[in-house]
Amino acid sequence: MESERIDCRKCIHYYVTWDPTNPMGCRLFGFKSKQMPSEVVRKSSGESCKGFQPKKK
Repeated sequence: MESERIDCRKCIHYYVTWDPTNPMGCRLFGFKSKQMPSEVVRKSSGESCKGFQPKKK
């Protein structure tokens, strides 16, 4: 599973929130969390995030 680790900061759906208790967010799945959103998805579904789309450079 370690090879499937996704860096949300490189995804177009990732954003930094103004909420100090939940500073990371995912626009695709519509949630904020303390953890990296891809980790939350992996823990809740058992699979790596299927919505990852790399940011354009």
